[in-house]
Amino acid sequence: MVVVDAMCWHGADETLLDRWSNLEAWPQMLLRALLFRMLTDREGAHAGGRSWEPHPAYAPVAEAVIRRANTGS
Repeated sequence: MVVVDAMCWHGADETLLDRWSNLEAWPQMLLRALLFRMLTDREGAHAGGRSWEPHPAYAPVAEAVIRRANTGS
């Protein structure tokens, strides 16, 4: 979650995704963290009676995480 948040909200670059790439489960951890963050964001909007659209900050992070999950790098 810290890596996903750092990239979405604090300007960390994609190289942060590689830091723990030696861990077999790392791609899944990143995917799950991104999904968790997006779903909690969505649920918060719905609870407040607002419609939800993904924040633009999620797009480049999602692309990078998915690319690494698909390639294993």
